[in-house]
Amino acid sequence: MVISVDKMLKDVGHTGEKINNLEEGLGKIGYKSKTNNADEFLKKMECEEPKDKFPDREERKKLKAEKGKVKDKEFHEVMKNIDSMPNEIEKPEKKEEPQITHSWECPSCGTFQYNETGITPPKCSCGRKGELKYYGYKYRQDLIDEALEKFKREDVFEMIKVETSKKHLGDDNLKMTMMLVDTSGLLKDQRQRMSMAVKAGSSEGKDNLIKAILDNMPNEAHLFLTKGTTATIEDDIDKIRILGLSEMNMNREGGANKDLVETIKQRTEGGTHSMKKNIEDNMKSVKFSKCEQGTVVFGTTETEMTEEMQTRFICGGMKSTPESNKMVMDYTCDNVSKIDRVVDTAESPDNWIRIGLATFHNKEEQFYIVLPYGEFLKEKINGKYLFDYSTARGRRDIKRIFALTSAMTYLYQEQREITEYDGNKVLVSTPEDFVKTLEISQEFFNQSYTGLDSRLTNVLNTMKDLEKSEGCEWVARKDVEKVTGKDRNTIKGYFVTLAGEGLVEGGNGETLMGRGVGGSFKKDKIYFKREDIEKIPLIQQSQLTLLKEHLEKKMANSEQ
Repeated sequence: MVISVDKMLKDVGHTGEKINNLEEGLGKIGYKSKTNNADEFLKKMECEEPKDKFPDREERKKLKAEKGKVKDKEFHEVMKNIDSMPNEIEKPEKKEEPQITHSWECPSCGTFQYNETGITPPKCSCGRKGELKYYGYKYRQDLIDEALEKFKREDVFEMIKVETSKKHLGDDNLKMTMMLVDTSGLLKDQRQRMSMAVKAGSSEGKDNLIKAILDNMPNEAHLFLTKGTTATIEDDIDKIRILGLSEMNMNREGGANKDLVETIKQRTEGGTHSMKKNIEDNMKSVKFSKCEQGTVVFGTTETEMTEEMQTRFICGGMKSTPESNKMVMDYTCDNVSKIDRVVDTAESPDNWIRIGLATFHNKEEQFYIVLPYGEFLKEKINGKYLFDYSTARGRRDIKRIFALTSAMTYLYQEQREITEYDGNKVLVSTPEDFVKTLEISQEFFNQSYTGLDSRLTNVLNTMKDLEKSEGCEWVARKDVEKVTGKDRNTIKGYFVTLAGEGLVEGGNGETLMGRGVGGSFKKDKIYFKREDIEKIPLIQQSQLTLLKEHLEKKMANSEQ
């Protein structure tokens, strides 16, 4: 945007090189301004406001008569410099409004103060010494509009994957399943808020994954901890919907956050209800604390998990390969060597996903979510049921699948039908939401359903391949170590777990030769063979290709 020289003379307050030269020129002809105001200057010189340029020749004569002490040559030089100034100059850019504005209420005078951070309260003009009460925040409207436009696109879930990949490369299915798990923490119905455990070895990126997804959640809805206490979780963060824990090891003496296991189990199923002495009145009364069911995500290096924990957490395993390691390390090299990435990483502004989800979360009225096609999942598809009904675990996992499908519908709420029932707004899910949820999360539901960690499954698959190549059902543990790239103690731990599940049988070479087992063995080596115990997955992969077509056809018939 530009302004003319006329405007500039009216408002000398807009500083700049050209304006500074003007003031210097006025000073040379003897004019001393205390107010630095061009209007006053023109008034004193009895000049009318010029229309295009600085005073013409007649007006210059008046100016010369008023300031007779100035030599004509000097005056001419000054006025020539003034005339040479462009008629239009660039106006300084207006400072951009902050991305987010936080509001603080003063309990003393009732006024509101604003700042760009929700951490440090501002000072009130009334002089109140105590801190102000946090009232809430609001994003700039153009940022909200931009975010909602993206949530209206059919490929919004793919766009979310691209955005989250800026902070965590690879592990796409695990990453997007965790996105649904965290989003479920925003749902109105607390029974649909799911939780997840990420199993992986040390330095494989568990923390980075958890934080990369949490960064997309509304500020007031999530918290990431490396260490917590039972009292804090029950009393101080009871309003936090989504809790991330860096590490939780339950089967190790002195394991990280081991003391929180019981509280976490309660929080993830039904919420916590506790009674304790009230420290606010010196233990004279009893305090009741109630916390709704919430979402918890944590990382662990353990392969085993108790039945109670398996009931409450979807288990996801991370897999590191030389290719994925190189990709992450190359990306890190780029991050530290390119200034735009260093600055962007340091500032860490809220992205469009967080702005959109915060807008959804702060709506005055939240949605219930209905899956009208659920009744058709009971039927056979091409002669086969979609789910395995042979064990009771399916009862638990089918609820998880529907909860994550509701989270998917929540992400697509700008594109889904909204209806009303008994005074409540209801978001209507589509078969596409269900199929898309299964496509990315099926392997983790099957893993949770069979009770096998992905690392244990990898060991069994490696044994199967070695059986074929060696022509023997007994596989040397050392060969498994070579193929998987894991150290001896790690593989030994995996085999202990598999043996406990009844999935493998082991023995040394000398024992096997003494038993007359066929094959070539070395006395000092340990060997294992797989047992014929089939772990049937919850969801049959072959059914997914026909699922969407089946559901859409049934839905169409039901509407007729």
